[in-house]
Amino acid sequence: MILAVLILANPGLSAERDVITADWSGFQQQVSMRKLFQRSVRVTLSGGGEIKTTLVQVEDNGLIVKATKAAKQWASGPERAMIPREQVRSVRFEGRIGHRGLIGGLIGLGVGVAVPVGIGAAQDYEEVPSGLAAIVLGPVCGVVGYLIGHALDKPAPEFVIK
Repeated sequence: MILAVLILANPGLSAERDVITADWSGFQQQVSMRKLFQRSVRVTLSGGGEIKTTLVQVEDNGLIVKATKAAKQWASGPERAMIPREQVRSVRFEGRIGHRGLIGGLIGLGVGVAVPVGIGAAQDYEEVPSGLAAIVLGPVCGVVGYLIGHALDKPAPEFVIK
């Protein structure tokens, strides 16, 4: 089972990141539709620099991000900065998108509890050994299922602004 986790968690086997070319309006719609707010991003600037921060909002005139040292020139409050849309060349979201980790975790938890209880019931063991096995195996299988499912989630997209 550990081998399966290592194989599935291999970055070479995971899905490729979507690179989407869009105008500013399309970018706004996609971010809103995919609910990508409050995620870590790497913003590539038209001048060639890159800023790693957290996206707060996409507005008509720019990106509102969590203020960082790199974004201090656009500070618009104590914790926020507004990067003008003319300065944004691309936005790459970090992490993965999807619910496969949650689904895998729930399936693993169910299997980890059901198998020992089922085996114990079929062999007329007392409740304690199969119950104890279910208590131990349930969370372990749940974590393994989560890791496998999360490895299968798609990487968050990158948007190239035209």
